[in-house]
Amino acid sequence: YCTNLDLHTCEDLLSVERYRLFISCGHDEYWSGEMRDHLERFSVAGGNVMFLSGNTCYRGVEIGDRKLSKIGNDGFWERQNPSRNPAETTGVNWSAGQWSKRIPRRGYRVERPSHWIFDGTGLQRYDVFGEKEGIIGYEADAAEYVRDPEGYPQTTGTNGTPPEFTILATADLSKWRDRAGMATMGIFQRGPGIVMAAGTTGWGQGLKRSRGYVHRITKNLVDRLR
Repeated sequence: YCTNLDLHTCEDLLSVERYRLFISCGHDEYWSGEMRDHLERFSVAGGNVMFLSGNTCYRGVEIGDRKLSKIGNDGFWERQNPSRNPAETTGVNWSAGQWSKRIPRRGYRVERPSHWIFDGTGLQRYDVFGEKEGIIGYEADAAEYVRDPEGYPQTTGTNGTPPEFTILATADLSKWRDRAGMATMGIFQRGPGIVMAAGTTGWGQGLKRSRGYVHRITKNLVDRLR
């Protein structure tokens, strides 16, 4: 394991000679520019990344010897440095997502069941997984998308999301009370490296069940990417 400070200070921490996979979990909101640089360099060199987290990389920070401060007044990457949208690192963005303190249980709806990420689950198109465990929320990220003539979600490439980002599952959160939006789970390639984004702070809730869908999807990812 490593801390955020490790990733910030150690330029060669993520070496593809030593590691094949980096995993971010939970509510991983605050990232320095150096953290992003080091992680992106890792994936461009062939390292793989799993963001099993939400609200990820949304605010930028500056890390000094004895002080941690947000960039600008509020830390939002999009306002302080539009060329460094969080979605360029993760594939998804909290600006297109949502948050709610009063969380109704929600799961992801499968959009592309033939993708290897769903191998062995038996899930079909439009099946919902993770609702019982409440894996969506309380903060979630998304890639903006439109649906093609066959009904598949296609990213618009706006809001920083790489155009090659493949949306694998979606959640409609438009009726959430605090900040309505959506969540998307997806994957894209940065050079030879693969980047997966779960798009929710609650992904770990689904790992409590040893034989659940979330467990199998996570196992598929780790087995393929490590």
